Amino acid sequence: MKKVDQQRSFHLACPYKDLLKIKLTILIMMVFIGWAKANVYEPNTKVSFDTGTITVKKDLESIEQSFVVKGTVTDNYGEPLPGANIMEKGTSNGTQTDFDGNFQLSVLDLEAILEVSYLGFGTKEVPLKGLTILKIQLEESASGLDEVVLVGYGSQSKATLTGSITNMTTEKIAQIPSADLTTLLAGRLSGVTVSSNTGMPGISSDLTIRARGTWNNATPVYVIDGIVKSKADFDALDVNEVEEVSILKDAASGAIYGARAANGVVLVNTKKGHSGKPTINYISTYSVEKPTILPDMMSGIDIANMANTISETSWFSWSQEDLDWLRTVNNGYGYDYLDEVYKDPYSSRHAVSISGGSDAVKYYIGGSIFKQTGFLEPITYDKNNLRANIDVKISNNLTANVNLAISNSLRQRMDPPGDGSDWGGEGLWTKLQTWNFYDPIFIDGKAPNLGWLGNVGGLINNSGYMKNRGQNQNAVLSLTYNIPTLEGLSAKVTYANNQSTSDVKIFQKKHTLYEITGHTPHDFSQVKLTGQTVKSNWPSRESLSETAYFNRSYQFNTQINFKRAFGYHGIDALLAYEQSEGFNNNFGAGRYDFPVLVRDQWNQTSGVPEDSWAGGSENETGRLSYVGRLNYDFKSKYLLTASFRYDGSLIFKPSERWGLFPSVSAGWVVSEEKFFDINFIERLKLRASYGTVGNDAVDPWRWQEQYVGGTGYFLGQSPREVKGIQYGGITNPLMTWETSESTNFGLDINLTNNLSFTLDVWGKRTKDILGSQLDELSSTVGGNIPNTNYGEMKSNGYLSSKITRINQLTLIRA
Repeated sequence: MKKVDQQRSFHLACPYKDLLKIKLTILIMMVFIGWAKANVYEPNTKVSFDTGTITVKKDLESIEQSFVVKGTVTDNYGEPLPGANIMEKGTSNGTQTDFDGNFQLSVLDLEAILEVSYLGFGTKEVPLKGLTILKIQLEESASGLDEVVLVGYGSQSKATLTGSITNMTTEKIAQIPSADLTTLLAGRLSGVTVSSNTGMPGISSDLTIRARGTWNNATPVYVIDGIVKSKADFDALDVNEVEEVSILKDAASGAIYGARAANGVVLVNTKKGHSGKPTINYISTYSVEKPTILPDMMSGIDIANMANTISETSWFSWSQEDLDWLRTVNNGYGYDYLDEVYKDPYSSRHAVSISGGSDAVKYYIGGSIFKQTGFLEPITYDKNNLRANIDVKISNNLTANVNLAISNSLRQRMDPPGDGSDWGGEGLWTKLQTWNFYDPIFIDGKAPNLGWLGNVGGLINNSGYMKNRGQNQNAVLSLTYNIPTLEGLSAKVTYANNQSTSDVKIFQKKHTLYEITGHTPHDFSQVKLTGQTVKSNWPSRESLSETAYFNRSYQFNTQINFKRAFGYHGIDALLAYEQSEGFNNNFGAGRYDFPVLVRDQWNQTSGVPEDSWAGGSENETGRLSYVGRLNYDFKSKYLLTASFRYDGSLIFKPSERWGLFPSVSAGWVVSEEKFFDINFIERLKLRASYGTVGNDAVDPWRWQEQYVGGTGYFLGQSPREVKGIQYGGITNPLMTWETSESTNFGLDINLTNNLSFTLDVWGKRTKDILGSQLDELSSTVGGNIPNTNYGEMKSNGYLSSKITRINQLTLIRA
């Protein structure tokens, strides 16, 4: 590169037809061009394209006119602000401050104006006036109006919002130990309810926005970096790779996502690179969990006395000798199974990232390792994430983005009886609290044979396992072109591809139990081991099974944006086309019995055909959408937003496949009126909105005739089952999606003492909810009444929140 640096230009010979053939080469060339601009000739480099060649050339004339400006950005207490944005006004030339708040920027004119911004602070314009050394102090913004929040298909200034949206950045929660993002949002976003039925590692919490509007699937739609994803994809993210989360609560905000937004929208932006020197961040956390309160259970003595009151049977009643012995066990409480097997769970996370770049290339590369254990020894969860996000400025008007991510996870636990499909383990937790309090779980460290109920210690530690190993790969490629012929007009093309796999392996085996003697059903005072062993009753047959799931999907978007101010009038509009498809299939197999060795290997299982089973399924989905939105403001005082989405879904009959979901919202900044004169109110805004959204998360393809596998029949002298098919049920050709109509009235008040209040009053009506009917048909009909769109639900409420800003601390109470 030294030789290259001494030349005024150099050529990279690479015919375009070869670039088109090799996609990887295109990406490498893009990165190389940006790197050359950033490191060889930065900041005054010209890139030109000629037939068959790409020329990178140094502009010597402009280099002679450049000036280096240095400075420091602090808050009003003198504390440095790392990551503050510094832009030369009217250009794309900019940088960010380092960890100590310092920056360095090359400008072409010492009379230029620098725009300095930082989240939660007011944007400040700094005229250079010939100075090259600056000390810039930003003032906190009590209202946070300079913040830019995520909205559907873009972002918008908080000052001009007319819908009901709440957002947060992750910097304040990055060090809180949690396996999933949903749990971290609990209590931090107004209008969002997070609940969990289990503390099992790797099982995420449920998220509800405002209130349920259907008895069917009420999961919000999740959008990550502009791509619609599943909740599993959302929970697979590590908090350290996420920049911001926004919640679209009303229909006016969510209508732009149409037939999937009836339950609200969760928007996520992952972290990107910034201009400036490389910044390396490392976060390490370790936490131990301890229960604060456990339910007080009845003591064994009380249970025995109650049993004597209601029963006189010899098996159920307790003699005085039995009671005397029980009083010696844990002060009359009896054997505490939960205490015997419980261990304090812990979690650890290590996350590292590097980000930096220049005006030409910005990069972010980050990874994390997370481990969590459960309250029982076999329960663990591991997750590893890696993400690379690169922006390359190919020319003044063309920018490319490459966002690559991969996540690997492994969830392990035992597979006790009755919990085969119970990933949360609630059944086992109940057993540990209520199982026989008079039976010892261990004798001399060995699991005794306690009869048909089995031994809980053996079930937990030596009865097999369930392992769920998953991998998720995501790639998002986009090109953004600022059309030079019309100011404010830009076009964006995005292609996203997702590949995910999951492998669930279940190994069930009998465990060894030790025979005991010298005891009665309720008295183990003289118990001892006989030296003989026996295999447990459960499982009735030992087995090994494995199911593999394969999912792939893509989303293609083309989008045109226009954003421009005409005097007092501001316009921000977009039109978008979106196409997506998903393909899912799974295959599973299992075998019973292990003739020689009981091992979790297929070659050790029985090879007899009758001891084997196999099955699988596959499905696909597809959607096509047309999207539009218009934001208008006059003097930032009168605000209007209108949007629509025209959605088509393959799961419905062609005549019922398309739906239009419009919305409209308006805002009035009363504090900007001349008649408004309340000194302690800095800003007062009124909002109102109405919109319709849909929900197509219903049983698909029910408008078509279906035939499914039957139970089969047996024929012949040596009967073997012959599989058959049966009618899948009466169809409903008019089945369509659920539709929700929502209204919202809001009030935003910002006071001069760093306090702000928000009040939203809302109502929601969901109709055409798909459900089964209570009427029954005669068995001679050969089918049941199909599900129909007959249901209706109404909900309403109000939500108020108060935000207090103290220095750099933000307190939210909802």
